[in-house]
Amino acid sequence: MESKLSDRVKDFVPSKANGGDSAPKAADTALSLVDHVEKSIGDASNAVQETARRVWSQAGEAAGDLADTSRSAGDFVARQINDPPLAAMLLGAAAIGYFASLLIHGRR
Repeated sequence: MESKLSDRVKDFVPSKANGGDSAPKAADTALSLVDHVEKSIGDASNAVQETARRVWSQAGEAAGDLADTSRSAGDFVARQINDPPLAAMLLGAAAIGYFASLLIHGRR
């Protein structure tokens, strides 16, 4: 099991017999700073995870929108390809009929 940084710092705290009164104050300050850094790292980690979740969610929504738009564009193109042949055939038949009537009746 991994030990926390603050636990490792506590192992290096000198006793009063060896270092006097300033060493425990410095050790307490160091422990406080280590605790603050560990909390900041935990907060940053949570923020990164939340941001990653939001980005993933937005990417999924964008992919869904793109799929819907692609489907709509495909349907539009299919209609444009399938519908005009009927209109073109009717227009062609009308043009052929007009020119046929000109040939049959001639210009007068």
